Amino acid sequence: IMLLKENDHLLTVRAPLSGEILEANEELPRNPRYLRERLFGDGWGYTIKPASVQELKSMMIGSESRTWVRDEFRRLRNFFATLNTNGSLQPAYLQDGGAPAAGVLDTMDDRAWHGFEEEFLKVQ
Repeated sequence: IMLLKENDHLLTVRAPLSGEILEANEELPRNPRYLRERLFGDGWGYTIKPASVQELKSMMIGSESRTWVRDEFRRLRNFFATLNTNGSLQPAYLQDGGAPAAGVLDTMDDRAWHGFEEEFLKVQ
């Protein structure tokens, strides 16, 4: 549903469920920084009407979603830690164990970008 571009790299963001796009954030293409600065405010992309209510049952809420986010950050830290930097110094991506440093993907090569998309953005 969205292509994200950072320098020469592209990432495909897929919808978490099938359905009809009811509304698109027209401001986002003009202000892409909202994705970084206002993700849970003006940085939204689309409003989707699910094709089936059954799909909503697979969506996480409450403590289940908090556990999932914690586990995904752990996977993300592991992903960054295992990148091969060909002997160069490894930048501090998650230096305090929290959210990724701003612009973290800017320092990665094409292989790392592809690996990130495969590992974290593919819908299963």
